[in-house]
Amino acid sequence: MAQVEISVDSERRIIQAELRFFDRQSDISTSPQGILTETDPLILTRLYPPILRGMSVVYGQLNRRIALVDGSADRLYIEVLAAKAKQGEMVSDREANKIRESIERDGGEQAKALQAQSVLQKEEEELGFTISFFGERQARRDFHTAISEEDIVRNKHVVLETFEAISRYVNQIYGEGADARDVLLTELLLEAPFTETVIASQGDGLEIDAETRNRHESYVTSSARFAESVDMDSRLRSFELLTGKFPTDVVERSAPVTISENDRTYVARLHQLAKAIRSGEWSLDDLYALLGETLFKKSGVFEYSPTDDDQGEFTPFNMHSVSFDDIVGYQENTNYYRKLLDRLKENSPALADVNIILVVGKAGIGKSLGIKAFLANLPENARGIVFDYRKTRKMPGFEEFVRMANLHPGQHFFIVLEDIEKSYASEDLLEIDAVSPNEMPGNLHFIATTTNADKLDDGLLRPGRSKILLYGLPDENERRKIAELHAAKREIHLSPQVISAIVANSKGFTPDEIVGIFRELRMEGVASPSEQDVKKWIEDIKNRKNIKGLLKRLTKALRI
Repeated sequence: MAQVEISVDSERRIIQAELRFFDRQSDISTSPQGILTETDPLILTRLYPPILRGMSVVYGQLNRRIALVDGSADRLYIEVLAAKAKQGEMVSDREANKIRESIERDGGEQAKALQAQSVLQKEEEELGFTISFFGERQARRDFHTAISEEDIVRNKHVVLETFEAISRYVNQIYGEGADARDVLLTELLLEAPFTETVIASQGDGLEIDAETRNRHESYVTSSARFAESVDMDSRLRSFELLTGKFPTDVVERSAPVTISENDRTYVARLHQLAKAIRSGEWSLDDLYALLGETLFKKSGVFEYSPTDDDQGEFTPFNMHSVSFDDIVGYQENTNYYRKLLDRLKENSPALADVNIILVVGKAGIGKSLGIKAFLANLPENARGIVFDYRKTRKMPGFEEFVRMANLHPGQHFFIVLEDIEKSYASEDLLEIDAVSPNEMPGNLHFIATTTNADKLDDGLLRPGRSKILLYGLPDENERRKIAELHAAKREIHLSPQVISAIVANSKGFTPDEIVGIFRELRMEGVASPSEQDVKKWIEDIKNRKNIKGLLKRLTKALRI
C-alpha cells in the first residue's frame, strides 16, 4: 500500500511542476488565431493542462481512499458520525451501535462505503473544461472530487478520452509518429509572447535591439528545455498503472480536424523549426521571419465566421470575379469607390480621414455589389474583412480592430458590416463613431450597409462624421442598361420591343428584381423571349412583391 502511495505522490509532484509552467505560460502567451493563423491550431497547450489537472484529482482521490483503508476502527467510527452530522442527520444510540458493530464485524466495509458516499459526496466539487479545437466545441468534460469508485472511473475515463483526442489530433496535423516534444515546442513558438513585437518591428522597418533579442532567445531555450522534460507517454502509463483497479473503456468521440491548407502549411514550417531548435541548429532570425508572416499578409479579403467557442475565425473570402462594369447606374457611388482605390494605390494621407462609409438602400438594390467590386480590386496594401449578421451576432471589440491595424501599419483594413440594423453592429459602429480621431488608426476603415436608415442612431447620420452612399431605385435609362447587360451575360437575345416592354413594366423594381427576369428566362430555356414571355415573369415578380407587402401589413395589424 505504501509503495502505491509513494508512486502517486511522485506523479503528483511531476504534474504540479508541469502545471506551474503552463500557468506561467498562460499569463504571457499570445494567441496565434487572427494573427498568424485563421483558426486556433493549438492541441497540447489547450488539452494537456486539463489532463494534468484531472490526473491530479484522481491521484488525490486515490490517496484519500488509501487513508480510509489504513484508518483505525475508532477513527472510521468518528468520521462516519461526523459525516452524518455535517449532513444534518441525527444518529440515535442504537444506530451508532450498529455502525460500531459493522466496523468490528466486517472491517467496516459498509461504514467505509457510507462515509465515501456521504460526507465526501457532500463536499464534491466539479473541475471542468471543454475541448474546443479548430472552432469545434466538444462536450464538456468534468472531474468529480468525491472518492466513490464511480467518480474515480468517470474521471479516469475523461483523462483517457482526452489523451485519445490529443493523439488523433496530433496525427492528423503533424503526421503519424510525430514526437509530442516537437509538437509542444511548436505550439509554444506559436504562442510566443513577443510575436506582436516582431510584427511591429518588421512593419516599422526597425531592428530589434540586442537586449530584447536575448530575452526572446531565453524564452525559446527555456521552452525547448521544458518540452524536452515532458514525457506524456510516461504520464499515461503511470496513470493507467495506478488506476488499474478502476477499469474503463474509451470510445472515440473527438471530431475530425478541420484546418485550412494555409494553416496546415504554416504550422508544418514552424514544426520544422521546432525540430531544428531541439537539435541546436537554429537562428532567432528564422523564427522572426516566420512570426512576421501574419495572416493578413497572405490574402486580400477575409470573412469573419463565428465558432462554437465564441472565438471566431478569419478565413479567406471566396471573392467571385466582380467588376465595376457589372454595376449599372449609381455612377457617383462607383466613382467614390474608384477614387478610394486610387488613394490606396498612392498610399495617400487623406485615407486617415476615411473612418466610416455608410451605404444605404433597399435590399437587392446593388449595395453589396458595389462593395464586392471594391474589395475585389483592393491593391496589395489593403485588406478586407467581411462580417455577415446572419452568421455573426457579435463581432470583436474595437480594441481588437485597433490592435490588428497597429500590427500592420503598412496595410489598410476595410471592415465590412452587412445590414447593421439587423444586428448589434449598429451599436458597435456608434461606439466606433464616438472614438477620438487620435485613437482611430489611420489605416482602419469601416463600411456598413443598411436597408433602413431610420433604425440607426442619429449620431451615425450626422454630416461630416460618415461618408454616406445612397442607393435608390433605377430610373428608366438605368433599367434599360441593366436589362441589356444581364441579357448579354446569359446569351439571351432581346428585340427592341422586348427591351421597351421590360423598361416600361419594371418601374419600382430593384436591380436584383430585374435580373430575376433573366434568371427565370434562362432556367426555362428561353433564348429569344417575346413580350408575353417577359411580361409573365414581370407579373410574377409584382405578385410576389404584393404578397410581401400584404404580409407586412397583416403583421403590423396583428401587432396593433
